[in-house]
Amino acid sequence: MRETKRRYALIFWLAAGWLLGAAGVNRLFVSGLINGQALYRMVTDGWMGAMEGQRAAVFRIAAVRTAQTAAAAGICRSRMHNLGIPVLLVLAGLSGSAALVVFTWCRGLEGLWWFLISGFPHQLFYLAAWGLLIYRYGYGLSARRGRFWSAVISLTAGGMLAEIRLNPLFLRLL
Repeated sequence: MRETKRRYALIFWLAAGWLLGAAGVNRLFVSGLINGQALYRMVTDGWMGAMEGQRAAVFRIAAVRTAQTAAAAGICRSRMHNLGIPVLLVLAGLSGSAALVVFTWCRGLEGLWWFLISGFPHQLFYLAAWGLLIYRYGYGLSARRGRFWSAVISLTAGGMLAEIRLNPLFLRLL
């Protein structure tokens, strides 16, 4: 019963971040504080650079994803993980909904498909890696240290590989 409550709490914080992000980003776009087209170009330029084989774009994607996983590991391993894990989930929900809003504002209904296709393969790897971190340090999942870290690193590397190689292929189809 206690484990079920913990899972519901994780889903709640992720959904809360998603709703706050969608409402907040929509409000910022409507008020004109943030230019949605500029934000959209910033997001897609990295993927387009990876499609063209630019090493700087590939390194930028790898650096951002490595930093995100390291930050997630730092938050989960800290003494304040009881507060940090909900904040991490809110931020994950916020970033996901912000990306959805950016794509739909700039592309309309087609932007929804862009969001789904551009996030499909690699986000599954990243979510699995971050989920392992959350369960291990937040909720006491028992695992051997070497195997645990090799799984987290492998999932993160798989996500980067999917984002750098598969994402451009899917985006070319659109």
